[in-house]
Amino acid sequence: MEMKIIDHDKNRNRELLAKFYENDISYDRKKFCGLCSPSSTLIDKGVVDKLQNDLYAIENWVDGVLEIYGELINKKNDELLLQMLEWGLDEYACKLQRESTLLKQKPVSARLDCVCLNESNYVTEVQWKGAGEGNAAAIEDSYQSIFTIPTDQLPFNNLINSWAEFLPKDGCSVNTGKKGWMDTERYLISELKKKNICLVSIPYNEIQNCIRLEKDKLLVKSEDEWIQVKYLYLDRLSEVIDSSMLDKIIKLYNDGKIILDPPPSYIFNQKLPMCLPFMERYKSYFKDSVREVLIPTISISPEGKFDLSPLMFCMKNETLKNNINTFENIIDLPINIRKNLVIKCGSIHNWFNHGGHGVYRIDGEQNQIKEIFDHISTRIKEEKEPWVIQPYMGKKWNTPVTHISNIDEIKYMDLYAKFMIYFHLSTESESKPILKGGISTLGADWKVSGASSTPAVILEDNTYCGAFRHDIRINNK
Repeated sequence: MEMKIIDHDKNRNRELLAKFYENDISYDRKKFCGLCSPSSTLIDKGVVDKLQNDLYAIENWVDGVLEIYGELINKKNDELLLQMLEWGLDEYACKLQRESTLLKQKPVSARLDCVCLNESNYVTEVQWKGAGEGNAAAIEDSYQSIFTIPTDQLPFNNLINSWAEFLPKDGCSVNTGKKGWMDTERYLISELKKKNICLVSIPYNEIQNCIRLEKDKLLVKSEDEWIQVKYLYLDRLSEVIDSSMLDKIIKLYNDGKIILDPPPSYIFNQKLPMCLPFMERYKSYFKDSVREVLIPTISISPEGKFDLSPLMFCMKNETLKNNINTFENIIDLPINIRKNLVIKCGSIHNWFNHGGHGVYRIDGEQNQIKEIFDHISTRIKEEKEPWVIQPYMGKKWNTPVTHISNIDEIKYMDLYAKFMIYFHLSTESESKPILKGGISTLGADWKVSGASSTPAVILEDNTYCGAFRHDIRINNK
């Protein structure tokens, strides 16, 4: 199964950029300002089959996490893990999370963040409520409009059609995200409207003022009309909707009159559940396929201790001794070994939980790493906050890029990649998980920030710094 980055006609970059503007690809009301690239990701049909099959492993992981947490709630046989899974929750949010778990309520629509697509242990995170769904659809359309798909290739699904097939046909669906994404969401809203699908996008912190309850219905305003909401795509519900309204919305959800996605729970908003399949005590709750799909992830104890052995097999041929179990031990490692470790915030913290804020690759100088570890150690030991460790599995891809200020000058650079795969789990109407499609993000930084919110710059050595996104295609040869 092969995947690679392929080139397109380098003389059509101006047309591509014009299409970006036409499709409202922007961030925070600023026109597109990322890197631009005449390229696409090309995958074999076997990779598509693999991704579809791997979604069953993701479903099994979700089931296992809910089962474990449900048992902790009922039996309290692992008080430490229970406390870690509920870290940062106030009494009300904890109540909602427990109730939702015991009802076995699952998230539905999500995105895999992948370091590769044709290998094992490639899923670094599962974003149960990502952001920029309209941006992804607009990127896909822009590339396939300018660089049309030849007969020896196939589209990797179609994000517009996939959302149209998934979202309810009656009533209205509400998507949420950062305010900066809202301009690009207009593209998705407009395209779905052509298919008679009503979608409204609202900044998540404004949702309370945009919805209202009327008898047994939740309503949202769309084009001067109040329409019944059938699907609410919003996480961290208790932070943006007051309890008196949220309780009523949850009743509608429990009665089957609305879909809340994800459910009123933080359990999948945190990274700690990725550790469970790799904990010896809980391995039996998951099929081996789960450990073949998810990148190995381990938790750090409140004392700052950990066991790196589950990571050994994928540490890029570097040998770790068994006594590497503290931050001090990691600092003393040669940089060529410790650079293959990444530490992430595993909690629901409002800042460190997302946006790459609480994510650190251990590849700096010792004094820099010590400063980071001191900060994390304080959070772990004093606040008992969960943090996790993963092996760094990223790789670089040689890719043509240009800066929009000099659109005709192409440079080839070795860039890091994140492959974003959209899907939804099995539902009452679908007996199997559905692969929606996806796009790729490539950038100069190993965290691979999104192109729309990360302005590209030309460095002193005349290389480019920034990111871009492009479409994914299937090799039909």
